[in-house]
Amino acid sequence: MRIYVLALLLALLMTSLSVIVVVQFNATRNMLIVSAEQLFARASSNASQSLNAIAEKAAMAATLVSKSALADETSLEGREKSAAMLAEILRQDNAISAVYMGYRDGDFFLMRRITAGQPGTARLAAPPDSQFLLQTIMRDGPSTPSQGRYTFYDSSLHILQDRIEPGYTFDPRQRDWYKEAINTIGIHQSDPYVFYTTGELGLTFSRQDPTGSAVAGADVTLAQLNKILEQDRPTPSSVAVILGAGDQVIASSEATRERAEGDSATAASYGMPPALANAGKQALSDILSATASAEVVSRALTEGQQRWRIFAQAFPGSSAYRLVIASPESELTAEAERIRRHLLYWCIGVIAVSIALALVIAHIIAGSLRRLESKAHDIGLLRFNTRHKNRSFIVEVDRLGLAIDKLETTVQRLLSVSKALTSEEDYTALLDLIMSSTVEATEARGAILYLDATDGKLEPACAVMDGAHVDIARIPVLDRQQRQHPAMATAGTAGRVSAASRAEISRWYPDTIAAEDFTLVRVGLSDRKGLRLGALLLFLAPSENPERDRADILAFTSAISGLASSVIETARLIHDQRKTIFGMVELVASAIDQKSPYTGAHCQRVPVLTEMIAKAAIATTEGPLKDFSMTADEQQSLNLAAWLHDCGKVTTPEYVIDKSTKLETIYNRIHEIRTRFEVAKREAEAHCWRDIAEQGLAGAGRQARLDRLAQQWAELDADFAFVAACNTGAEPIQPETIARLNSIAGKSFTRTLSDRLGLSWEEEARLARTDAPALPVAEPLLADSPNHVIERQERDKIAPDNPWGFTINVPTVLYNRGEIYNLSIRRGTLTDEEFYKIKEHAVSTIRMLDKIPFPAHLNGIRYLAGAHHERMDGNGYPCSLDARELSIPARMIAVADVFEALTAADRPYRRAMPLSRALSIMASMRAEGHIDGDIFALFLTSGACLSYARANMKPEQIDAVEIADYL
Repeated sequence: MRIYVLALLLALLMTSLSVIVVVQFNATRNMLIVSAEQLFARASSNASQSLNAIAEKAAMAATLVSKSALADETSLEGREKSAAMLAEILRQDNAISAVYMGYRDGDFFLMRRITAGQPGTARLAAPPDSQFLLQTIMRDGPSTPSQGRYTFYDSSLHILQDRIEPGYTFDPRQRDWYKEAINTIGIHQSDPYVFYTTGELGLTFSRQDPTGSAVAGADVTLAQLNKILEQDRPTPSSVAVILGAGDQVIASSEATRERAEGDSATAASYGMPPALANAGKQALSDILSATASAEVVSRALTEGQQRWRIFAQAFPGSSAYRLVIASPESELTAEAERIRRHLLYWCIGVIAVSIALALVIAHIIAGSLRRLESKAHDIGLLRFNTRHKNRSFIVEVDRLGLAIDKLETTVQRLLSVSKALTSEEDYTALLDLIMSSTVEATEARGAILYLDATDGKLEPACAVMDGAHVDIARIPVLDRQQRQHPAMATAGTAGRVSAASRAEISRWYPDTIAAEDFTLVRVGLSDRKGLRLGALLLFLAPSENPERDRADILAFTSAISGLASSVIETARLIHDQRKTIFGMVELVASAIDQKSPYTGAHCQRVPVLTEMIAKAAIATTEGPLKDFSMTADEQQSLNLAAWLHDCGKVTTPEYVIDKSTKLETIYNRIHEIRTRFEVAKREAEAHCWRDIAEQGLAGAGRQARLDRLAQQWAELDADFAFVAACNTGAEPIQPETIARLNSIAGKSFTRTLSDRLGLSWEEEARLARTDAPALPVAEPLLADSPNHVIERQERDKIAPDNPWGFTINVPTVLYNRGEIYNLSIRRGTLTDEEFYKIKEHAVSTIRMLDKIPFPAHLNGIRYLAGAHHERMDGNGYPCSLDARELSIPARMIAVADVFEALTAADRPYRRAMPLSRALSIMASMRAEGHIDGDIFALFLTSGACLSYARANMKPEQIDAVEIADYL
């Protein structure tokens, strides 16, 4: 047997090594080709990004210049004031070679960077240390010849030389960049061309100024693309080029420029890679035409004795530019050849050593196989978890293989059921999976799963027979009257096998399961505490001796019953916990809605609307959201976040939410002020009668004093009416209104009682800031006193480096209840401190939810719930997030929140808004960067808007709307 083992090992070794060498070489070669393709894709991405970056900066420069004061200047002195701005633009980006402005009257104003060795600059005769050149052309009138001027500056913009250039004649109005810009809205980008002054290849970006009096332009060179191509070559001998329109080479890793100083502009050129240049027009055309798919094109070409690999691809998002790289295949696959040689050397060495080792191994195997034979039977009975599979013509190895085959079959069945049970999360689907997996693994005809209910009953949860589901409503519930039923006879996890006759099947399951003879396998299901969870019945083909013939199935079923019990118990707990969580969330939302009549059922309707928008986004197959999708966990997170989006309002005082007048807190303080005016009137009356009595006034004198009292009363009545009108907040407050309030505050009444009695400790602390005046004391009818200011505690402050990223501005004090301060609110009834308190609910929402230990898949709830007041333009709160930072689900909640708030008909402070008005407001909010335009458009076009309106809005609110008007 040792000879057989030795020969077998050597044969296997030789075969394996041969396969390894061949497979490794091919895999390495293919991997290197794929790696080269990846390098090419990266080079294409780098070149595309670099070209896009150059274009964005140049477009920004042209836009900046077009909107600067340079466009409106008519004199050279005035225009020279913008030289520093143009020089700074050139400093910011080396790719921008010149920025300029061409005017409608033919004037021209250009700032150019001068660098050492720059092509074409020798003719400029620039003095030493020149960094910038200002080229200007000025015309005094339509018939006046233009005057060209060169002004050279150093790096600090000190003038080095200023000279007239008679030969510098140029009319910008005749240039393509000028003509195209005045006919283009926004930025015009030219095709690549050679610049006249420097001979460099580049692009021009031009834009007309807002008044139409001039055109700004920026020239950019493409020279840095040459460096990128040179750095991103896959191999040292590779040649990379970028092709533009008409297959013009606009950049090359070789950067060949065959032209002499002073040649015409058209002489500048780059070389095509030799492998492509010599391949013929048809081969080149085939390769370039294949780039239309925007994917990497890889072709092999042979030039002489050299085989080349050609890579080509159109730039992402711009088919006008294509990157082509030609690399020698010998360089690309050099590593594969080296690895193959090393593998051959190693194989020879391994074979030599293996021959010696095989003799020792053969001896060991022969003895080991006999010892493992008996052990394999134990493994087949699930006593061990070892996995082996090896069939051989050797008797000992074959016996071991048969035993391990049996083990493998059993373990595969067990693992299949275990994996299925532990991976399913849906409770109903889990029960069905338990049934189907167990039936498949045991090859049973059918099965019924019972779960424990109240009063010792067993209720059917799932049933399968002959591959089809059985309606569990037709399967009777088992109670104590059916004690003889096999399922009721199970106890713990102990299983039993028994025969069931046709009569028993007919009696237990009339008109549900075909009346046949079966072998029943029944296993009890128990939880971790040993309490019964239910029972599992398996219906197998009948057997003369079921206890003996079905022992293996019983062992398997009993083995998985514990796992099934644990999974069912866990699933029940998770299912009940989810119901509890959702119940608590809905409870909190309902409590918030009931806290104030001003919120109506807002927290209950926003989740409904959010879900409608999310389903529409998932279902859409076109537009910006066509690739949007959500997992079940993500949908659950979105639903919970929508329910909890206003949970922070529990921290907002009701009197702030419900504040309908400026002086309102827990009560309307206008009543205090009315009392002061009443006191002032009584004091005036008392003074009047005292004067009459003391001075003995009678007749005309007495009447004059009473007339004066009437005038005082009229003034006080008018002042109070004015204060009361200010309190309502119905009209915007003007400066003259504030002046009159301060004037009224100058009037006083006499207080004779201490204001330090009968106070809470908090009021006493605020009044202690000032000394108590001696009584009686004259007090103003209106006042902003220190005790009106409630300081903000440290716990209410938000640190700049807070862990939640809050950027919301927090007022210095918590509340300022000063009477003049509140009455001077310019619009509405809320002070800055109270308006922050309203906005603070978003902060509180995130803070409150941050304290809840959500599962990992629900961790995003706190930020989804707290972002509904963020804006797409970054001007929202509490974190100033913008479109780049707001997820699509967060934007959905924001749109739902706004629409529900606008259309709610249960707000006591305003009438129900019609649908058309609400959509008009939201369209304006979209235009202002408040809400996401794509979500809003989907909300309208998907029908979610009208569906929600019909279900939740009053019929009189749903007026005729044309959806297209709001897109």
